Amino acid sequence: MQKSINGATFRKMIFGGISLLDQNKQLVDSLNVFPVPDGDTGTNMFLTMKSAGNEVNNCPDNTFQSLCSAFSKGALRGARGNSGVITSQIVKGICSVLSNVESITTKNFAKAMVEGSKVAYKAVTKPKEGTILTVIRVMSEQAVEIAKKVSDLEEFFKRVIEKGEETLQQTPEMLPVLKKAGVVDSGGRGLIVIFTGFYKALIGETDFSNITFNDGQPVQTADDVIADINNLAEIEYGYCTEYMIINMNKKTTEADIEKLKEKLMAIGDSVLCIGDLLLVKVHVHTNQPNLALGYALELGEL
Repeated sequence: MQKSINGATFRKMIFGGISLLDQNKQLVDSLNVFPVPDGDTGTNMFLTMKSAGNEVNNCPDNTFQSLCSAFSKGALRGARGNSGVITSQIVKGICSVLSNVESITTKNFAKAMVEGSKVAYKAVTKPKEGTILTVIRVMSEQAVEIAKKVSDLEEFFKRVIEKGEETLQQTPEMLPVLKKAGVVDSGGRGLIVIFTGFYKALIGETDFSNITFNDGQPVQTADDVIADINNLAEIEYGYCTEYMIINMNKKTTEADIEKLKEKLMAIGDSVLCIGDLLLVKVHVHTNQPNLALGYALELGEL
């Protein structure tokens, strides 16, 4: 029975999640039909986690404070696409709790998952159920209940992942576009893959080649949807616009970041505007990328 996780094991778990996601990124891509059918959710989540892994790899020690700072910062800097930015916020919330622990237990990891869910929901301007947000929320809620009765971390992770998988399989009933395409939510699948990688590394597995996720073949793949001119015509905003703002102007405040988010919401959708006065990460779908960039230049450098 494993009742606690030290920093060295946590480091292995991070890379376990990255490795398994790398192995399954094409599967996750194939499920991507929401919010737009661009078939890149798995790739974006992997590149986000890979950036986080690079920071962790350069971390000089295994204290939770150092590891969590690197994990969170790397995920934010490397966040790609809608799914990647949300993933970075789940990581941020989890790390905000774990950075203050001496070892990981079922109770403090459950608390960390709850915070990860809260931070992710807060980052999305118009949260939609049936997505990665639903999966992390239900998993975190279940984690709290499991942690009340279970102190063994192996059993804890196994049961939390089972609940996540159960929730993921229900996502087509929450989002009609998923049901039409015959797929589960791609971001939710990516999240389960990451947590499965955490779990496998925790129990000491290093060979992930036999781990599979049985989602079957989509009735309508992302490529099919893109090729469907009727569906394509329904896409209101044509430019996926992403950037980071750094070297903020001296007069820039936290309130200005919130105002930027409001301006972006007026010219597009899928708006994510997160960060602080050191770094702001922006993702928006818009038909006026020039305005999206211009608004940001009022705060600092791109």
